Amino acid sequence: FHPTLPVIYFDDEKGDSVTAYQYDRDLGTVKPFQTTSTLPANFNGDMNSCADIEITRDGGTVYASNRGHDSIACYAANDETGSLTAIGRQDTESVPRGFNIDPTGNFLYAGGQSTGMLAAYRIDQNAGTLSPLTTYEIGKQSMWIEFVTLET
Repeated sequence: FHPTLPVIYFDDEKGDSVTAYQYDRDLGTVKPFQTTSTLPANFNGDMNSCADIEITRDGGTVYASNRGHDSIACYAANDETGSLTAIGRQDTESVPRGFNIDPTGNFLYAGGQSTGMLAAYRIDQNAGTLSPLTTYEIGKQSMWIEFVTLET
């Protein structure tokens, strides 16, 4: 769900795309208004599927993972309509099933389900693009990335 607009974003697992829907809160209905590919035009691989989708707290950027292309697709969300504009893709660990944005909104972490590695990226607060930082070994078959705030 977009945090301020009546818009919902879905990653279309087998469609290699993200679809934006107008959400009518009163009726509880959705109506698609845009579908955009998560893959570059020159991708010629025969196996890809989307797995996860996340949005920044301000609603300005949407990210979706590609398993097969092994990337995170990045989109700028229009602050009036919620429509998406592709702003690039960031290569990541193989089979990025789960990823998440940290509570500060400054970092994105993506787990490579087949590599057992967690990739860390800095989020450019102006452009929404991702810059690789480092990777951590976490064990194979990562399925979900979750942040937990601990009381000290």
